[in-house]
Amino acid sequence: MLLSFSGVRAIILSDTIEAYKKMRKYDLTEKEAEYINLLNDVAKIEYTCDIHQLSLRENDLLDQGVPTTRYMGMRGVGFGNVASQFGQHFQSKIKLNSKVTRIINYQDGHGHGNENAIIKYSINGRIKKVTAKTVLVTASLGVLKAGNIKFTPPLPDYKREVIDGMGFGVVNKCAMYWNDDDDDDDDNDIPWPKDEFWFKLISSEEETKWTYFFNPSSYKRTPTLTAWIGGDDAVEMESRTDDEVVDRYVMPNLEAMFPGIRRPDRIIVTRWGSEENILGTYSYKVAHRDFDDDAENLRRRIGRVFF
Repeated sequence: MLLSFSGVRAIILSDTIEAYKKMRKYDLTEKEAEYINLLNDVAKIEYTCDIHQLSLRENDLLDQGVPTTRYMGMRGVGFGNVASQFGQHFQSKIKLNSKVTRIINYQDGHGHGNENAIIKYSINGRIKKVTAKTVLVTASLGVLKAGNIKFTPPLPDYKREVIDGMGFGVVNKCAMYWNDDDDDDDDNDIPWPKDEFWFKLISSEEETKWTYFFNPSSYKRTPTLTAWIGGDDAVEMESRTDDEVVDRYVMPNLEAMFPGIRRPDRIIVTRWGSEENILGTYSYKVAHRDFDDDAENLRRRIGRVFF
């Protein structure tokens, strides 16, 4: 989708917004400023990037559809428990706390020469290796971008170009829990609407952070809210302490929406951009690149290695 304002054709969301501002003969109204901030916040959380990085091919910024994830949010389920259930049958072959560092001899998969690839990995400070006829690489795009897994011989140029060129950003969450004490009526009083899943503090100020909130309380059976942040803001916040995130940013936003809300009893703040085994969250469509072509080239098999 290309938008045009006064002859300006834009493929990046921020270009479109700037063209709109220049077209106006007066300053933006408060409502218009709020709407632009809303677009920026949606881009950061839905696509992990800022509006100056987002292709206008992402044309569903305010899509009202809500994915059904209740089965993953219920107590005792979750992604980790599901993965553990599937892994029970071959758990003896799974090496936890180990990190693949190099994949060797992966190209020859057609019956010539050595039939096995060599996978080197580190565990407890020691380098070990295994051999395999097939290698399935499920490392994140962030890990591939950082070059933390070496390939011998090096990956083809087209594969390296795709890895370097695709967008891969950060979304973080601040999960907050309030004790639910049956003997204390105040603890049972949830100040936010119990049946609403999403809350958003909309502001005309540009420097607002941690303004999106998800309410999984009905799934968790305990008062719970999760604050979201994405893009460059998420990267910046990773250097802040948990208490600073909550007290300086999250709580003032919650208090603006729900006066009288008290500080949570337990806090968990993610930092996926700094997590060495992930280095981000998920990819986004970069302007001037074809995401589908990039994804197809990224997944393309090379010899014994599947991506």
